[in-house]
Amino acid sequence: MRGGARADAIYGRGGNDRLLGAGGNDVLVGGPGKDVGDLRLTGRALRALGIAEGQAKQHGEAEAFLQDALALFRQTGDESEVDECLNMLGWNAMMRADYSRARPLIEEALAHSREAKDTQGIKRCTGNLGYIAVQERRFEDALVLLGESMTLAHAMRETRGIADELAGIVFVAAELRCLESAAVMLGAVESLYEETEAEGADFDELERPSTMIRDAVGTGRLAELKAHGREMTTGEVVAYAVDFIDSTV
Repeated sequence: MRGGARADAIYGRGGNDRLLGAGGNDVLVGGPGKDVGDLRLTGRALRALGIAEGQAKQHGEAEAFLQDALALFRQTGDESEVDECLNMLGWNAMMRADYSRARPLIEEALAHSREAKDTQGIKRCTGNLGYIAVQERRFEDALVLLGESMTLAHAMRETRGIADELAGIVFVAAELRCLESAAVMLGAVESLYEETEAEGADFDELERPSTMIRDAVGTGRLAELKAHGREMTTGEVVAYAVDFIDSTV
């Protein structure tokens, strides 16, 4: 799940059926004379505003923009756009820690993505659902979902995606007291984040498994296990994580 700059245009809102343009011109959503192309452009503008508001932590405004965009894309029949809005609505709910709201939205998007064989959509949705499962402490579900997303990210050569999902797997492994496996994968995660020059993980809990492992096995053993993970190729890391998941669930 996991950007874009906040939009400069200011949109007034007169309820869900009307968008007021920055220049003061009313655009009736779905009204007479609006062709499919116009509706798509309006929907994409609304979605962009929803994403920007969500990033600015204005989650109420984000929800309203994204709901408007979703309604337009359902009207035009653009399934991929519908799925993107569903996933973004789910992401917005995740940012509010409203997982019971987020889960069905993302599950609907995932079902559509699977039906359409949309690999990018499947990767995105399984990663987000895996994050939710971690937060809800449904650890076996989390491993299956994160493992699928990580494997797809590897097939698509998305190093950051691999790292993000592997970070979640590390957290789960530590919580399940599979500490040596967690330590190896922790070393790999740190290496992958350094490779992509990422400032931090989507899972902000890497310090917790690190502390748990250090307390259990000692600083020296932790360093040894992490060094092993750092020496692995990306393909070896993914295979190691998949083997861990297969032996755990």
